[in-house]
Order: sequence, then C-alpha cells, then structure tokens
Amino acid sequence: PYQVEVLFVLCTLLGGRRKVDAQILLGRLGLVSLMDDMFERLGWASTRTQNEDSGTSSANAPNEGDGYGETASAIFGFSNPNQDQDDNAEEEHTGIHGPGCECNPESALRVQYLRLLHNFCDRDCDNYYGRRLLLGPSERSFIFSDECNPSSVGRSLSGRKGLLSKIIIAYKCEPDDSPYKFWLASCTESYLRGSSHKEQWFAAQSSGLLDYLVDDLLDDRLHCAGSLQTAFDLLGELCKGNVSSLT
Repeated sequence: PYQVEVLFVLCTLLGGRRKVDAQILLGRLGLVSLMDDMFERLGWASTRTQNEDSGTSSANAPNEGDGYGETASAIFGFSNPNQDQDDNAEEEHTGIHGPGCECNPESALRVQYLRLLHNFCDRDCDNYYGRRLLLGPSERSFIFSDECNPSSVGRSLSGRKGLLSKIIIAYKCEPDDSPYKFWLASCTESYLRGSSHKEQWFAAQSSGLLDYLVDDLLDDRLHCAGSLQTAFDLLGELCKGNVSSLT
C-alpha cells in the first residue's frame, strides 16, 4: 500500500547532494532488476484506451484492431492486459483531483516509478556504468562488441529485452495525450545523456526510435502541447556528437 511513498523516498535520495553515492549503492542492491520486474506488472499497454463513444482519437492512439494488445503482451511478458477502470462511473469523471482529472492511484505509481528511473540514470559525467544495467545481457554484450556498428545495430537480438528497450517501446505506443509519454521520453533521454556512440546507435535503431521520432515530427497533425519539444529533445540526445546515428 505504500509503494508510491517508497518510490518517492528513493527518488529524493537519487536527486540529493549525494546522488552519485545513492546511484552506486542502489545499483549494487539490484534496484534495476526490481524495477524491470515492476515495469511488466504495471501493465503499460492498458493505461490508455481509445474512447469508442467519441468520434475522434489521437493519431498515435492504439486501437483494438491494430495488434497493440498482442504486441505489448509479447514484449512486456504479460497476457490479457486489463484496462484501469472504476466500478463507479461518476468517480471516473471526477478523478482524485476534481472534475476532469484522469489521475488514479495507478497513474501516480507509474509517474513516480518513471521519476525514480530518470533520477537513477541521470548523471553529469560520462562512463556511468549504472545506466547500462538497463540493457539486457545479450544487448550489453552486442553493444560493446567489435561487431556493433550503425549498419548492424538494428538487427534483432535474441534473449530478454532490457528495461531501456521496454521504455522506448512503451513511449512509442503511448498516445500524444498520455500522462506518461513525457516521463518515458525523459527516462530515455537521461540514459542517452553522456552515453557512448554505440549506445546511441542502439537506442536509435534497435527499437525503431529514430524512425518513430522522424515520422512524428513530420506528421502534419495537431500535436499536443509540449510533444514536439519532447521529441526534438530526444532526437537531439540520439545524435549529439554522433551524426552517424541519423544514417
């Protein structure tokens, strides 16, 4: 019952004056492994659904016929994703912050989870090994091998996907108006900040992030406030000092 509070305390420790010590300690204690398991239990595929009663929807919003549920289930390791719902229809419209609020205890938990992950990855210097714990074993071995280059990094790798890949895929699947899209992008951005060229190549190509960002930015639809800035910031981290990421 106190998951949000525990995540908040850890997030505060990772944002304090001794955040480097906290990052090292929590990394050794297996924080990333726990967050990887927790990510799958949070059920990101069911957080946003298309409103069937309205005649409009976001251009990026998933629907029942596009295989979104099946894809997310295969990626995140859960089956039959259940939509967050309230038994009381009136409470769905009022929300915990008043009329029009779409927040609920589950959304608060997801946002605090993403804030914690962002603070764990955020570092003001290069060569921070802790962030590489977000890579799966096969991903880590490939990225730091001699065969990793811009032309080969997009190939499919065997083995379990790391938390970084899951974050990127969840970001791509979320609709523009999702309350989680910004934080998913921020987590990816904090990982990429100060990362190596090979890690930039991997993030850009392996999960299709580069293609998604380019298509999103060139789309002539009406974007939600801040979504373009988020996409540009993420694109900037992908190619910072490494123009080959764009090839």
